[in-house]
Amino acid sequence: VETIIPDRCTVGVYDSAGKRVPSQVEVLKKLGRRKRLVKVHFLAEVPSLGYSTYDLRIEKEYREHSTMSNKVLENDYFRLEFERGCISGIYDKQAKRNILNTSEYLGNDIIVQNVKFRPPDGLAIDEVISEFKSSDYGVDGESIMGGELMSMYKSHTIFEGIDLSREVVLHNYKPMIEFRTVIRDEAYDHRIRAIFPLSFKGRVFRSIPFGVVEFKAEEEPYLGWERSYGNLPGVFWASNWVDYSSNSYGVMLANRGRIGYQVEENKLSVILLATRNPAVLSRFAYPHLIGTGKFSFNYVLIPHMESWKDSKSYMLMEEWLNPLMAIIVDKHEGVMPSEKSFMSISSEGGVLLSSIYRLNSRIYIRIYEIEGRESNIELVVDKPPRRVLETNMLGEVLGESSIRITLKPYEIKTLALEF
Repeated sequence: VETIIPDRCTVGVYDSAGKRVPSQVEVLKKLGRRKRLVKVHFLAEVPSLGYSTYDLRIEKEYREHSTMSNKVLENDYFRLEFERGCISGIYDKQAKRNILNTSEYLGNDIIVQNVKFRPPDGLAIDEVISEFKSSDYGVDGESIMGGELMSMYKSHTIFEGIDLSREVVLHNYKPMIEFRTVIRDEAYDHRIRAIFPLSFKGRVFRSIPFGVVEFKAEEEPYLGWERSYGNLPGVFWASNWVDYSSNSYGVMLANRGRIGYQVEENKLSVILLATRNPAVLSRFAYPHLIGTGKFSFNYVLIPHMESWKDSKSYMLMEEWLNPLMAIIVDKHEGVMPSEKSFMSISSEGGVLLSSIYRLNSRIYIRIYEIEGRESNIELVVDKPPRRVLETNMLGEVLGESSIRITLKPYEIKTLALEF
């Protein structure tokens, strides 16, 4: 949450029982001499489809985050080493292995290709003229900051006319590595991606609406314009995330708001931007993927042992893709409890909630099974419904149902609750 506090102060966060919770204050900017705008990060425990109440208290002692001189971020999960603005090593402490092969590229290396687009086919590419990478250039500024919740590496560089700022965030309470990248590019005909060269071989799985499928690059025809008629091998889309893994180890990668990825042997990339002239793309539906100027990107890497199913890494990814909403209000008395869950799903396996909405007197929920395993589930509702109906996706009633149902592998069900 963002708030304004006096200078030389900090914010403490307390739960409804008065217990202090882990928190960290990030200064966004100073407002004159005596105030500052800050973002307060804190570790929240919120019940399913519910809320929790926390108390933000302005405290007198202002404590700066510790600043470290060496180019290393480290917590109980990972050790990250940096070189020229990129990651030169990621050591997974739980798996006891290095997960990057940096012989050709570094981790989170920004790859820029000068390309010849094929008019009038949108982003189809006729030819890759040249390629350069950010790790071939030095940085003109870098810093490392530490805190209770997370530590962060920041770097800035200008190369080939591109202004590049990167933040790498290591979360202390979650086994994930987050990336915040800002690119300013005023030149047309660039294709830009962030690459992660991995030290192991695996298979590619990508999320699609209501499921997960394997992507096999060697079996793709690459005939359409979206694959540049064969000029961009290994390019594919994923609705939420992509996983590169074997049965024993893997990494999951997701990018908020963008769906393009590329795999080349053991090198996994997230496609960030194509600086195509928007004037020739009047019918293109994704303006945040094209054009020149300043663009911000947010993506995350989750290393995990075992497969994506057995590790349940997709659960952590879904949490990151669907963050909690924080609302600041003045402290006041109320009739509601300080913490409450309106609905939860008790299940044996991989059951996800796709949507929940109210129409007339009914509340509709749509759930699906993602792991390919039959699962018995129970809806736990704060007020038991008097009737449960099963509907199709148009809301048309198919028959009577119950708060206890069985989902078949990959099955989608829509339930209507009447109270």
